[in-house]
Amino acid sequence: IDSIMQTGTAFVVSNYLGGGSTFPAYKGIVIRLSGGGPNYVLVMQSGGTGFYAGGGDSHFPAGNYYKNSVQTQNYEPFADYKLTTAFSNSVPAAVSLIIGNDPYDGAACYWNGDIAEIILYDTILDSANRYKVEQYLYDKYAPAVNLGSDRASICPVLLDAGARFTSYLWSTGATTQTITVNTTDTCWVSVTDIFGRNSTDT
Repeated sequence: IDSIMQTGTAFVVSNYLGGGSTFPAYKGIVIRLSGGGPNYVLVMQSGGTGFYAGGGDSHFPAGNYYKNSVQTQNYEPFADYKLTTAFSNSVPAAVSLIIGNDPYDGAACYWNGDIAEIILYDTILDSANRYKVEQYLYDKYAPAVNLGSDRASICPVLLDAGARFTSYLWSTGATTQTITVNTTDTCWVSVTDIFGRNSTDT
């Protein structure tokens, strides 16, 4: 990111595909490239399982990290997509940023995974506004289940909840993405999305 900016609040949708049970280096999602602010914006702790929050060298202090709206610095399970939210207690000095690497710790620090979206604010958002951004990202990447318009049809009818969910439970007891209905009845499905949220449709 060429422009110099302050970073008061950050949101990132990402996963890590490098394997292992801990991060082998300071893996960087967002890092300071130049400027007088702290080096580490969104960086993983080498040898740990979550974000680095090392005192004055981190934009965001311990306790100000949330994974899927739950307060934690932990990034496990690594391969699962998750929404990370982080914010400062006071806005750090303006810096220019680099995405997907930690240039201070060598080539081993490239991010081995997907970064779907990053949103940075130059202010510290309050909890109500952080909630709005989180809901926007949840709905963008994991919209609620929708079986379509209610209908009365001649059996059999194939109902498909969509492939984007991690678990399914139908009113019939089935746990598959699709079911075939052979009786006239009201059917519902409850699903869990990639962020751990539940939604239901009939």
